[in-house]
Amino acid sequence: TLAFITATLISKFVTKTFTVDGTSMHPTLSGGVSGDYGDGDKVVVNRLSKIKRGDIVVLYASGYNNALVKRAIALEGDTLEIKDGVIFINGSAIEENYLTEENKILRDINGTPINKAKEIVPEGHIYVLGDNRLVSNDSRYLGYIPLSSVEGKVFLIIRENKTLALPKK
Repeated sequence: TLAFITATLISKFVTKTFTVDGTSMHPTLSGGVSGDYGDGDKVVVNRLSKIKRGDIVVLYASGYNNALVKRAIALEGDTLEIKDGVIFINGSAIEENYLTEENKILRDINGTPINKAKEIVPEGHIYVLGDNRLVSNDSRYLGYIPLSSVEGKVFLIIRENKTLALPKK
């Protein structure tokens, strides 16, 4: 009985499962057929875990009915700068081994490499990007995301084929 109560409390308050839809995190996560909210990878989030740079997170953004899955690129207090599409955090270019070659340079909607002057990520916010930068609607357009809008950090991926995977950084 204690095990059942503990499992119920954990599943209700600590973890939550979401189904990925769309291609903004491809190839890291599969969203299945766009608009079909039942056929993509499933991600399990820890709602209590502290978010670190590089973590995959589930969040809610203004104007969206469904949760979004993105990667935390910069945390509150970090200095963020983008030069010719290369992301610098606290003065150092970040390494993103999970990206495909075509996504290594951050571009705007017209394909032009982005430049963003140095800014400090505001307290209580993070800067997020999708791994498929060519199609992702992320902090380039949504701005900094309040931590209060983040459901949690992904700690387990359940692939469409029912295999389990851990998120890569």
